[in-house]
Amino acid sequence: MINAYTAEDIRRLEEPYVTAETYDGSLMRKAAYGLYKHAAQLHEQRADSRILVLVGSGNNGGDGLYAATHLLADGFAVDAVLLGSRAHTEGLEAYKDAGGNLIDPDSLDPSAYGLIIDAILGTGARGGLRDEAATVVNRLRTETDRDILVIACDVPSGVDGNTGAVHQPVLPADVTVTFIARKVPHLSAAEHLCGRVEVVELGIEEDLAKYEPAVSRLEIHELRQAMVVPGPYDHKYTRGVCGILTGSEEYPGAALLSTQACVNTGVGMVRFGVVGQLASMINLRTPEVVCFTSSPEEQHVQAWLAGSGATGEARERDIDVALAASEPAILDAAAVARTAQWVSDNGVLETNNILTPHAGELEEFLVWMSALSYSTWHRVVGDEKAPTRAEIENDPLRWAKVASSLSGATVLLKGAVTHIASPDGKVLSVRSDAHYLATAGSGDVLSGILGGLIAQNEAQTKPAPTAHVAALASVIHSNSALLNNGGKGPTPASAIVDNIPTAIAYLLG
Repeated sequence: MINAYTAEDIRRLEEPYVTAETYDGSLMRKAAYGLYKHAAQLHEQRADSRILVLVGSGNNGGDGLYAATHLLADGFAVDAVLLGSRAHTEGLEAYKDAGGNLIDPDSLDPSAYGLIIDAILGTGARGGLRDEAATVVNRLRTETDRDILVIACDVPSGVDGNTGAVHQPVLPADVTVTFIARKVPHLSAAEHLCGRVEVVELGIEEDLAKYEPAVSRLEIHELRQAMVVPGPYDHKYTRGVCGILTGSEEYPGAALLSTQACVNTGVGMVRFGVVGQLASMINLRTPEVVCFTSSPEEQHVQAWLAGSGATGEARERDIDVALAASEPAILDAAAVARTAQWVSDNGVLETNNILTPHAGELEEFLVWMSALSYSTWHRVVGDEKAPTRAEIENDPLRWAKVASSLSGATVLLKGAVTHIASPDGKVLSVRSDAHYLATAGSGDVLSGILGGLIAQNEAQTKPAPTAHVAALASVIHSNSALLNNGGKGPTPASAIVDNIPTAIAYLLG
């Protein structure tokens, strides 16, 4: 498992070392040397150009100045621009002693540089770049579109090291060099701004065991452990049965996509609760699905999926059935907001239930929770109002955790980086580079994949953690999209569905 920590926890880890009477600055020197080595390696791609170091006021700027000193000693052409109210005294002195050149921000010519080292704001900074620093970065953001490489020191300046929240302007990095361990932005929504992350060890990493990761990512072998693979004595009922209560006459596509996605995970059986004329559509597209018109409570399943494309009174009742069921439920789309009302009346759900909102649906859920369950809201959030969609998108890690704490369920908050929060406070993230997934029906496919995997998991004597299965579903969803034209072209939801078996086969190796 790959772990990331808050900047505050890393600061606490470092504190006994840097405040000791005998401390000699060795941690900064090691960090700066690691930054220098990675900068020198990256500069090989722009060998005939100069290097520009953007220097802030704090220790991040000190790392940049010491790294620049090493680069000068190796014969690189380096300029530095000071963008803070002060500069790290010893670092600046070392840089000047090495013959380093300081340039005025107003005379900066971005076209002269092939590599920029962003050492303005570190993980301890709050808020974004201001004044002259913001002006310079805004200029450079335009120029980096013209093939200038960027290496960030710890995090790209303007990205919060504790939450991953992004305060523009931010200079996107090709490489981020961080120290001791990954920080929250490296595994959360800001990850796409960080580029490739390189961790430089400083010799105190054993102390990380004292701290809980803020966010983690499963590695391939852990994803495989969450996958159920049938054996010679399995049959359709030991493979899991998923009950699906999705779609409506208004949105039949949600039913078609979610049922076929579920079938394509290899689940033993899919039972579909019919409304209107959906049965004929379902069976023409996916004849393996068993349709039923009786009450959902009469069905024997290992998991429920409800909410996707669900409109009308019949589907509203179906969502309540899924919420009340003893089996776990995947609660998508319309079921997300309904969950807030359910929780206010009946109490929190079990952890093995999964909410699957996008940011807009989570906004609605949180608005309902703040209105209907004020005491619970106040206990978890305090006096703060429910966030807007934009606020959720800027700090998804926090709001996924809040939603999980309020509901008792596991919350899968969809995005280019998906955050999966459990009520115990742990969070997993899944990165997707399949940006064509942002299309109608894609979420219905994900919910179907998740329903199939949860049903299979619940049929096991030792099921995997719910959050791990949710992460697996997100990976399969993303990989299924990438299989379509190598992820380089439009990927309609129906094409994602068709690729699910192949994506699972590749994942199993």
